[in-house]
Amino acid sequence: NARDITAQKETLDNFKYFLDNTIESIGIFQDGKSIYVNEAGLKLFGFDSVEEVIGKTHFDFVSPAYHEIIKEKVEENYTLPYEIEARKKDG
Repeated sequence: NARDITAQKETLDNFKYFLDNTIESIGIFQDGKSIYVNEAGLKLFGFDSVEEVIGKTHFDFVSPAYHEIIKEKVEENYTLPYEIEARKKDG
């Protein structure tokens, strides 16, 4: 019904507002591909727009030396923090 759709849109708008107004870099991935990166993430990685980021994998944001570590952590369903070296758009 229309009320549910309005409530869902409001929730989505509030979530997007939170993502875009935090100083932390936040990326959202679905099926291993980027579907959204907030403004802080765009700045951190040197991208000009969300469109440049859509479709990239998490490996596109990480130094190749850490790819195997990430694969292992994903396979283990490891959820605690760990350090990696990020890679900007220009390498």
